[in-house]
Amino acid sequence: LPFLTLPASAAVGDAAHRGSRVALRRGARRANAPFRSAEVPHACYASPTYWEQTYAESAPTDEKDWLVPYDGALRDLVASSPLGAMRDEPLIELGCGNSPLAERLHQDGWSEVTACDISTAAVRAAEARRAAAGWPVGTGPLYVVADVRRLGEKFVAGSFGAAVDKGTLDALCCAEGWDYEAGLYADSIAAVLRPGGEWLCISLTPPSAILPVWHQRDAQWDCVQCTPWQQGLYVYRARRRADEPQ
Repeated sequence: LPFLTLPASAAVGDAAHRGSRVALRRGARRANAPFRSAEVPHACYASPTYWEQTYAESAPTDEKDWLVPYDGALRDLVASSPLGAMRDEPLIELGCGNSPLAERLHQDGWSEVTACDISTAAVRAAEARRAAAGWPVGTGPLYVVADVRRLGEKFVAGSFGAAVDKGTLDALCCAEGWDYEAGLYADSIAAVLRPGGEWLCISLTPPSAILPVWHQRDAQWDCVQCTPWQQGLYVYRARRRADEPQ
């Protein structure tokens, strides 16, 4: 895909960001995400308590993909991105919920996949699904309870060669102080990616909101790029700097 890089001076548009919150709700409905009510306040999507309650009330066998399923266009996108040549490197999925993405990536050749979520209930359900699917002990994705804004509390620096997100950044951007939350997320991922590691994110949040957060961190990130994709989604990609900028 031809990536479109926006300048660092791109203004954060409040109207565009509010629109992304509406799009997030619509995207959740399209993906049949596990919301208890169609009128959930936007801020709930950024609440760990909300997600813990949501997944605790879901059946352990439930599988729902946020925004877009892996099979099809997303599979082709990941394979054609720099991640496609990094199947032997550790990869982390950021906010797995009850999505089968980690399992699908592992089946497609990523040999060391870790999936994290802030919800203990979501992680327990994922582990149960893995066992029910017959994965031998010690194989398949590893599921870990972790806050994507504080990954350094769970993983040592440089643990991963790649990070994948499909909707978690959107949830954080529904919080009050969303740009601060997005900054924590960007710093957290940078802390656990190796130099030269890649971040790939599928998001409903527009580049006028996301790109300035990453451009403010050019000591950590390089090649920050965005492209409009299908169904109102955006594809973000960035590389962890291998050295300090001059």
